[in-house]
Amino acid sequence: MTETRKQRSRYRYGTRGFTEEVHHRFVKPSTLKEQKFASKIFSLLEAADKEASLEEKDTIQRLFAAFLSERNVELIEDGDRRQLKRWDGNAPTAVRDRTGGYEIEKRGFVDHSYRVVDKESGFVSYATEPYQIRDIGVRDLADLQDEGWSTTIRADGLHFPSRTLQVVLQRKEY
Repeated sequence: MTETRKQRSRYRYGTRGFTEEVHHRFVKPSTLKEQKFASKIFSLLEAADKEASLEEKDTIQRLFAAFLSERNVELIEDGDRRQLKRWDGNAPTAVRDRTGGYEIEKRGFVDHSYRVVDKESGFVSYATEPYQIRDIGVRDLADLQDEGWSTTIRADGLHFPSRTLQVVLQRKEY
């Protein structure tokens, strides 16, 4: 069954098909080895684009996202930083409870949160990766800036690359 233009536009690429989107977005790899490798991957993806259902295309995207996520975590760990799984009691939305512990408030931007620690200095950044940030989340982030946190929002979340944002919060140094 062929996809209609309306079905294709519901998928990720607007009115372009997968092949056109790849040509539009990516430049040729620089070395011959990279070109051959990219060509092999591109051929497989092009065939999948022609033959796959929308559900199968979604599975392909999820597999690529998982690969990219794992690779980006490896880059963090191999570099000068270390990723930790949870926010701690010093996190921007941590609230102390009666027992002396803490709880992380789920504000309008907190989802899939983790810490990144500089291996040398011990400086901690808090990252959260929501699928979207609505107006209440933007207000919450502005409040945190007023409370001494710097905020960076990037379009390259690790949780689900291409679908999640990455919000990085760091205590401002005065």
